[in-house]
Amino acid sequence: MVAPLRSSIFESRGGPLSLERGMAYFEVEASGLRARSAVQDMAKCSQSMAIGLTSQRPGGGRPLLRLDCAREDAHAVLLGYDLPKIFADGKEVGKINAKHWRPLKDLTVGTRVGLLMDRNAMELAVYVNGMRKVTAALPGTSQRWAECWGMVDVHGNVRALRLRPGKPRWRV
Repeated sequence: MVAPLRSSIFESRGGPLSLERGMAYFEVEASGLRARSAVQDMAKCSQSMAIGLTSQRPGGGRPLLRLDCAREDAHAVLLGYDLPKIFADGKEVGKINAKHWRPLKDLTVGTRVGLLMDRNAMELAVYVNGMRKVTAALPGTSQRWAECWGMVDVHGNVRALRLRPGKPRWRV
């Protein structure tokens, strides 16, 4: 599946993430990027992608989200953008050290970005090409995350992403 940048409408493309021993993982691959000069001219939100989770089923019972950025979703937690930050429940709650991960500069075509949710530790970890780059506390209680959906905000330099199937390939 490829998710091209089309508009600010977010759609559900499947069921909730599968939990295995309290952990869930999904991974996307950058399959299209804009030239850096084109990104600098854009007035879009934060100029790069973010990856995260939402605890509310997208669509099902609520209208499709129409937001300028997915970070505005009151049921989501997202990590990324440029300069990278952590957003939870529609608010900025922390910064990510750009030396560890900066999507605007770190992404190239073929780069794999994964998100591991560890419900037992209440932690999220971002992996780039299988290497752990960032960890952040998961807000709320473990009950809130009993069902969750992966979420990727495609912005700025990212034109298209491909959801990667199969088992996670990460190293600590």
